[in-house]
Amino acid sequence: MKLYDHQAEVVAEKDRADRARFGNWRGTGSGKTRTTVAIATGVTVVICPKTQADEGIWKKEWLFQNRDPDQLIVWSKEQFKKQMSIDPAGIAGMLGCDTLIIDEAHTVAGVQPMTRQKNYVKFPKTSQIYDAVKLFVDMYQPKQVHPLTATPAPNPLAVYALGTIIGRSWDYFKFRETFYIEKKIRGRTLYLVNRSKANKELLLKTIRMVGYTGTLQDWFDVPEQTFHTHVVGTTLAQESSYRELRLLYPDPLVQAGKRQMLEQGLFEGKPVKENKTEAIEYYLEQFNKVVVFARYTDQIRMYREHFEKKGIPVYTLTGATKHRKELIQDAQNAEQCVFIAQSSISAGWELPDFPCMIFASMDYSFVNYDQAIGRILRANHLKKNLYVFLIAGDGDQTVMKTVHNKEAFSSESAFLRKYGKQLCENKKLKSPHT
Repeated sequence: MKLYDHQAEVVAEKDRADRARFGNWRGTGSGKTRTTVAIATGVTVVICPKTQADEGIWKKEWLFQNRDPDQLIVWSKEQFKKQMSIDPAGIAGMLGCDTLIIDEAHTVAGVQPMTRQKNYVKFPKTSQIYDAVKLFVDMYQPKQVHPLTATPAPNPLAVYALGTIIGRSWDYFKFRETFYIEKKIRGRTLYLVNRSKANKELLLKTIRMVGYTGTLQDWFDVPEQTFHTHVVGTTLAQESSYRELRLLYPDPLVQAGKRQMLEQGLFEGKPVKENKTEAIEYYLEQFNKVVVFARYTDQIRMYREHFEKKGIPVYTLTGATKHRKELIQDAQNAEQCVFIAQSSISAGWELPDFPCMIFASMDYSFVNYDQAIGRILRANHLKKNLYVFLIAGDGDQTVMKTVHNKEAFSSESAFLRKYGKQLCENKKLKSPHT
């Protein structure tokens, strides 16, 4: 089996004691699946997105490397969480677990800066999937634990979560104190990420302590990737509806969300004439096959109906989509088509034959955006790609700026801006590790 140099490096170090529980944070398309199968030993449990579980991606790679099929157990994240709540012993049963692999591990890194209290003791608030994974590790004690994700740090406490999953004994409160600023405003306690230069460097150092890092550009001569902002503007119908929107929703925060929907051609459950569909048509004529990311289900339906009326094949990927493997394969095989994916479904699938990706509307998640880029840029299919951001107005512009600045948009940050409070930097940074 031929490995690239960056993959061979991981395999060469597999027997090092400090690599038995270690992450792989390398970029999308860098071949983390192949590398991790190559270093897995014994009975291996994989937790992965539903798409990958349904498509059998891990099983396919496992068999490709001539591994014993009876030693591989694959669970989708949803199945794993449900099974752990019903019968934790049923996950691996009598076989036990020698190696645990967590694909798209950022989705299980659910540790919050807010706390809960039990018997007068404070604990961090955590997600059910994080608790399930942590319980599994504590129960089965796998020798190897390998979380995989190209985006290990959607927020600092996600790094803390991944570190604790692989066995790092970090102090939660010291970690929070280092990477967050606590503010009390009108009876609310807010925790905002401290984005100082020194903090960013410390977080990067922490990430490198617990996993391999790197991007495709570090190992390959990646062809030029072009990023283009296409301002489509708003129609008269949208501008007219915006005036009505300001009367219906005087709260600025609510109004911002409604404004973004209006810029997609959606207003109070009714379609409004917009310019983005015409722009997508333009790029489809140029490239024949385009991937379109859209945030709203009504927007996805609007695009689908439009192109189907023109006789153009349309494939849609949302949380409700079944038979994803067949859907993606059909899209790959099509000579011309529009593939529309919901913004939140940006990991666990790939369309390397598509040369153009259009962000018709985005959510505020940098993780979703970064994962989306890797759907058409793969190590085994390097080519030129065009990424287009469709901008209708201020709502789209704000989301794009937030994502590109790798910021997080939340009700807490909006609340803080609303009342004009100033952030302060920690006077002196200390390592959050024990």
